[in-house]
Amino acid sequence: MKLAHESDLLPLNAAKAFEAFARRGSVTAAADELGLTASAVSHRLAQLEEFVGTKLTERHGRGLALTADGREYLESILPAFFLLRTATSQLRFRASAHEISISAIPLFAVSWLIPRLPGFSRQNRDVDVRVTYAQNRNYSSDAADISVRFGAGAWLGYKSELFLSGAVVPVASPALLQDRKRLPDEEALAVLPLVHDESRDHWLNWFRAAGMRAGDRHLSGPLFEDGMLARAAAVAGLGAALCRLPLIEDDIANGRLVVLSERSLDDGRNYYLCTRTDRELPQVSRRFVAWMRTERDRGQTQL
Repeated sequence: MKLAHESDLLPLNAAKAFEAFARRGSVTAAADELGLTASAVSHRLAQLEEFVGTKLTERHGRGLALTADGREYLESILPAFFLLRTATSQLRFRASAHEISISAIPLFAVSWLIPRLPGFSRQNRDVDVRVTYAQNRNYSSDAADISVRFGAGAWLGYKSELFLSGAVVPVASPALLQDRKRLPDEEALAVLPLVHDESRDHWLNWFRAAGMRAGDRHLSGPLFEDGMLARAAAVAGLGAALCRLPLIEDDIANGRLVVLSERSLDDGRNYYLCTRTDRELPQVSRRFVAWMRTERDRGQTQL
């Protein structure tokens, strides 16, 4: 195997100076952040430009600005710096026996986890919790001890425990139904405006499961990237949406959404509580997992 020559290796300190300069907006601010002199930062910027073989900055008035190549390079390296900071921060959190790192799908975090966290904090005043997004399109970058993921339940390097069902039912805002004397039956659902979560196939499959012919009309309506956006659209009255009951309990209880049919659609994907297999879960994290199970079971009993 060919080994990289020393001259082929990216000068990381120079790249770090470039990222700090681009993010902070000036050589002076970057120098303050990095604990360097302004001349040292300028030298590292020049070193990086020599390495990549193109100008990344240009003189703009009394300061420097990014060139077109510089902006393109910045967009390419920002995700890597984000991952480095996140991984380092999470590792530092794990170094403390009283801090927990958990990543979660945004909808689950906003609708299920965060509303319950005050109860955990009251019972565990010695514990701090760090919550980050679970990057559902790139789970392998997740460095948290605990994560809540959505899918089929098989991820390399993780133990997965089924936590919540992913089955969906049709719901809508009462405002969408204000001109109707009663809640629509399944046939009447076909004339309601629809909002779509991730794919328009979900509504098509729901109508087919109800024994109704699904046509082009069910492909219309706004399409949202994830369940959190689709749920917000339904609350706003944009249309009926397919949502997961455990994640809209508060919306139903407070009258923001109503269930239009008990018929559910299950595509085989669910919410899983995942822990890493490459290290033992700290005792304080095991306490958090036990609390999550208790909260889950209490909610299912109430449903």
